[in-house]
Amino acid sequence: MLISIVTFIVLGSVLEGIPGMVLFGPLLFPIARQIGVHEVHYAMVVILAMGIGLFAPPFGLGYYSACTIGRVSPDAGMRRI
Repeated sequence: MLISIVTFIVLGSVLEGIPGMVLFGPLLFPIARQIGVHEVHYAMVVILAMGIGLFAPPFGLGYYSACTIGRVSPDAGMRRI
């Protein structure tokens, strides 16, 4: 479970959510089912990990998009965070 969380955080920081889940979901969901993790629980963990990756620097595309929309320097925004 920890390995898949780290994997989806890294994928979330580089890819958007849907492409990451479409690419790696079919590979990792059967493995999670085999080790006894319920599909709904695993899906919630995947979505949360992708969301963390979306805003996690240094590659967090969502963070840089939010800084651009708010017209804030990413360095200044990171100090506030």
